[in-house]
Amino acid sequence: MDTSVVYMKTLRGYEAFTDQAAGSALSPAQRTVLILIDSVRTAQQIVKVVGGIGNGYGLLAQLSDLGLITPKAASVPSPGLPSRAAVQSRDLPTEMSALKRAATKAIATQLGAMGDKICLKVESAKTITELDAALETARMVVMEYLGKSRADAFEAQLIAMRSEGLDAKVA
Repeated sequence: MDTSVVYMKTLRGYEAFTDQAAGSALSPAQRTVLILIDSVRTAQQIVKVVGGIGNGYGLLAQLSDLGLITPKAASVPSPGLPSRAAVQSRDLPTEMSALKRAATKAIATQLGAMGDKICLKVESAKTITELDAALETARMVVMEYLGKSRADAFEAQLIAMRSEGLDAKVA
């Protein structure tokens, strides 16, 4: 197992995390590891934290096999988006507010009530990194429930929203 992998919860993982009935099928060790999955920590960091409760890498593999976690997609710059340095030089609070509103509307349109928790993560994002993580979660949920073609269209919609917001700032 690649120790540098960063995992994120799938929708099933969020359900197991928030719903007592769904989470009761997990062992205490599995639940502890699932709680630690935050789309930021690497597998090695999680294993270090869980220490003596069992084979951390084995627990990660079990959660992955159960469909509760998945490796977070690498952050690859999209050709249509400006560099992070260009983004950081702009008025991010205003830009992020507009993007968060548009993204929340798109998530609600695609997922309905299933997207409520993701919308809350989008709305509470304080940095571009947090917003990107929430939007990646939304894309994964759309892919899992609505298919790859809908997820690709959703991602293209998010990229267009972001590009439009940045273009408006440049003009």
